[in-house]
Amino acid sequence: PPLFYIIASALLGLLGDFAGNTAALRLTSACFGLGTLAFTYLLGTMFIERRRALLAAAMLATTFGFVHVTHWLLVDNALMFFIVSSIWALASSYGAPQARTATERPALLLLAGLLAACAFLVKGLVGPIIIAFAWIGLFIPLVKQRGWKTILSGKSVFFHMAASALFLLASGGWALLFFMQGGPDLFREWWWNNHFGRFSGESTHLGHISPWHYYFGVLPVYLLPWLMPFACALFLFFKKIWKRESLPGGALMLALWILGTFAVFSASATKREIYLCVILPACALFGAVFMQGKATAAGGTLLRIWLVLLFAAAIFGTAAPVLSAWSNLIPAVPAGWIHVVAIAATASALAAALDSRREFIHRFLIAAMILYAVLLAIYCPLVDSHKSYGAAFKAAGREVELHPGLKAGAWALDETTTAGFYYYCGMTFPAIRDRAELESILSGRNKALNGAVTLQKKDDPINLPAGENQVIFEGRMGKRRLIRVLAAPDWQKECGMKNTE
Repeated sequence: PPLFYIIASALLGLLGDFAGNTAALRLTSACFGLGTLAFTYLLGTMFIERRRALLAAAMLATTFGFVHVTHWLLVDNALMFFIVSSIWALASSYGAPQARTATERPALLLLAGLLAACAFLVKGLVGPIIIAFAWIGLFIPLVKQRGWKTILSGKSVFFHMAASALFLLASGGWALLFFMQGGPDLFREWWWNNHFGRFSGESTHLGHISPWHYYFGVLPVYLLPWLMPFACALFLFFKKIWKRESLPGGALMLALWILGTFAVFSASATKREIYLCVILPACALFGAVFMQGKATAAGGTLLRIWLVLLFAAAIFGTAAPVLSAWSNLIPAVPAGWIHVVAIAATASALAAALDSRREFIHRFLIAAMILYAVLLAIYCPLVDSHKSYGAAFKAAGREVELHPGLKAGAWALDETTTAGFYYYCGMTFPAIRDRAELESILSGRNKALNGAVTLQKKDDPINLPAGENQVIFEGRMGKRRLIRVLAAPDWQKECGMKNTE
């Protein structure tokens, strides 16, 4: 669905000439990230005090998964924003059952329906399904608190039906136009294979196939450095259920949002770590809701140990220049003023975090902020210099330009490589459809193309035909990617004949 690309194109048109294309596109993800933080805070204020809701937004902002995803140009940033904003509108329309304030605003159901349609127009059915999990968690306490008579009143039914109609009109209208424009085969590929084939095993061609337990290893990493507080909150949630105690306001909604989404994603055969970003706002709010007051003795011990580990990681980062001088395990890191500032900031934060008058959650926030300051200032530049593909793309592009008679197609290029050639070199290559076409090109029998651009990943053969293929360019992108520009053995002779003609 096109909504993310429409918004990104608008920012590109507005700011591209002024700020540059890269900054304009990155701003798209940044704006959706900031919007997600804002609505996470607004949703939190309905169940917890404003100070703690602000803390929940800060927790979200410093989770590894949120930082990771919002630094990418991904539709998932828009999906995350529209999901949390739609859930906020739903909670506001009901007066947020079990909330601190319970002023009903049923007209906001229309906004919730529109935002749910936007989630659909960003990435399909996955957005409305996640919103539905949270809606169930809101609706159950609403029924218990106010009864069916209030819910089935004429005003409530009208706004529910109007919101549903608005959702169907916006999302269904685009789907109908897509069917009319793309035809039944393309529509089936998008609607059935992309949505339901992930569960039935029909969509293995989409790639990223992983076992059902894949996300059990991803979520702990995405929750860093807040993994231990979230684990404690999850323990308290199940403890209250086991003892049949009343849950804090919003807890059921957040739990169904997290657990329902996690279960659906785990049942899908196609998995990527970035998909989990849509539950991070719920995880942050979940931790803020349950981590109030003093922790138990055992929980306090675990939190202290975790806090020490976080500061150890930060101190390790500030010591990188010293460690790199005598260890080959760490890349060479030149010492500079930024390290002096990082060491001073870490020492100050450590002193603040040791203050027993502060809540654990405040100490974790201090540690998280310092840890990110160290990572962003010291290690991210190292990663960028090591993993950047720009130089390889530009070198390959220059080589292609040196051979104006070469007409190359793309064989086994992934999305990153296809986009990289366009971004860095302004080049696009027609896709080579199958192996037979590739063989005709590299044997000189193809009338349209006489070369191929190929990408080989580690342990991923690209099935080049046997024979003598002239390698015009070969270059590595990181450790796992090898890019080549190939030409038919007699391509120069053919180009010369065409130029003469």
